[in-house]
Amino acid sequence: MLIDCEALSHALMRLVAIDSGLRSTLAIDGGKLTLTLVNHEVGEVEEDIEVEWNGEPLKLMMRAKSLLSILDALDCDQCSFKFKDGSTAPVIHPWRGGVADLGRTYLTMPVGFK
Repeated sequence: MLIDCEALSHALMRLVAIDSGLRSTLAIDGGKLTLTLVNHEVGEVEEDIEVEWNGEPLKLMMRAKSLLSILDALDCDQCSFKFKDGSTAPVIHPWRGGVADLGRTYLTMPVGFK
């Protein structure tokens, strides 16, 4: 999946503003990533972001705050997420000049898969 880092970062900040400790659901289908966080006391936040994705639909749960930490370290306009399957951590690379910067690799463990 190829995604705009700034758009993802802003969406994740809105989720973290509701509750930084809760799990966020990431659902990828076609050209859209949907981020959802539900806090039963405050409400629900849902954010949609355009992505480049040619794989099968995928849904997993992650901590938004963990992804924000990685995005802060990437320092790039776009990043790529590679998913081996529905039970492993995504591999994240900064994306520069139309290619992944394989010299820097980040992982974040999901907290659940759906």
